[in-house]
Amino acid sequence: MNSRHAIVISLVPLARLPLPGAEIPAFDPVSQRLLITSASDVHVFEMRDPPGLLGVGFARLGSRGDDVTHVAIDPAGRGFAAACVVPEKFGTRHGHVVFIDPVTLREVGRVAVGHNPDSCAFSPGGEFLVVANEGQPQVFESGEIVDPPGSVTVVDLREVRGVSDLAALGESRVKTMLLSGPALDAAMASQTPPRISPRLAHSPALDLEPEYVAVPNNQIAYVSLQENNAIAEISLNPPEVRRIVGLGLVVRDLDGSDLDGPLGSTWLVETAPMPDQIATFGIGGRRYLALAEEGDTRGTRSAAEANGLSDVARLSDLASWWGVDEDQIPKDVTSRDRLGRLHVLIDLADKGGNGRVDSVAAPGSRSLGIYDAETLERVGDTGSHLEISSLALFGDDSRSDDRGPEPEGVVIASFGGGTFAFVSLERPGALACVDLGEPERPRLVSVYPSAWDGDLGPEGMCIIDLPGGRTGLVVCYETSGTVVMYEIVLRD
Repeated sequence: MNSRHAIVISLVPLARLPLPGAEIPAFDPVSQRLLITSASDVHVFEMRDPPGLLGVGFARLGSRGDDVTHVAIDPAGRGFAAACVVPEKFGTRHGHVVFIDPVTLREVGRVAVGHNPDSCAFSPGGEFLVVANEGQPQVFESGEIVDPPGSVTVVDLREVRGVSDLAALGESRVKTMLLSGPALDAAMASQTPPRISPRLAHSPALDLEPEYVAVPNNQIAYVSLQENNAIAEISLNPPEVRRIVGLGLVVRDLDGSDLDGPLGSTWLVETAPMPDQIATFGIGGRRYLALAEEGDTRGTRSAAEANGLSDVARLSDLASWWGVDEDQIPKDVTSRDRLGRLHVLIDLADKGGNGRVDSVAAPGSRSLGIYDAETLERVGDTGSHLEISSLALFGDDSRSDDRGPEPEGVVIASFGGGTFAFVSLERPGALACVDLGEPERPRLVSVYPSAWDGDLGPEGMCIIDLPGGRTGLVVCYETSGTVVMYEIVLRD
């Protein structure tokens, strides 16, 4: 089937269960078990036929205050899963990857990684496990900021034949790399450097925050650097940082106000993609990256001289604090009835360095961005369609000033002869399906308004095989504390 034909894709809920804090799911086809992270635990469910989920237990991998952020299943069928564990005092303590048996729920191995391991992924054959260690700053009650470096860990699993080998996995098989050296130097000297906080301008490696990892083969991995608006390319054998590429700015036609209703005016505004989750897919012999360009930031500044990590502010606030360079931007654009309510990136608001607002750049493109994996150049995106569809479905204008629908998660599914991306839209709660048949022109096929079912804040997703050759989608809803299993139904 040609994926560009007029098709209908719908999601049919098959099972729903409560799980407070549910965030990341992973499915083990060997044991037919679904693993889901929640707080310091990994909860385990059995798949049932007719389709359903039965809770069978949980593995507590951390102490009170620790956080299990991600889980992934070994694709080689050796009988284990990998989970990222972040300690409560993550600013001063390294994290771990804990290997568990999805059937017995026992810990079968553990390795130390970098600060704040936020996601992990196996290479398709299970040769390597790649971990994105975010290195997120920790702010203490005293106001002290401890900012550990972000890093990427590569775990060599080529000599692991089964779970018994994991307990003896030596340090020589684990390499944690800072995102520094020639790759960072070249990135900072490029025309589109990574976005670096001014407070760390003289030590940019400390500011880089790896977010999510995708591993298309046993040679290379791609890591999103969300707050830095960049992607890192990692070589796996031997492990090294091959290159870091800033994503620049993308012009988007968006609704910049939360006070003018869903049919309010739109404006052409520069946006920084700032991707969260990342996935890879192949079309016509070429490899592409699909990026959920959410635009998560380090917080909103509410006072002119506020200290701390905050890196966004309303445009009207910046204009009142700094004044406006009217040679570059008309002053009335910053008024509250135009773009004044829009949250913008503080570090990009004064490009001329004269202390006045001369540029408007918002966090997040509010779209799914498609990149050529070889060149890391942007080849296409969904434009403003995700935002337009969300506004039409919900009539909710409350997030127009701040990242819109917030595309956060992305998974790829191939069925019916086509290749599709499912994108989780955190606000107000929806799942978008995008046809990737022509990467330069990704096409929005459908949007499922999960919030109508009471399922809010979709985060992680995974594709599963259902009985009878059908395809399913499992989604974790962190805000509502629910997990839903859907069947993906395709009709010509």
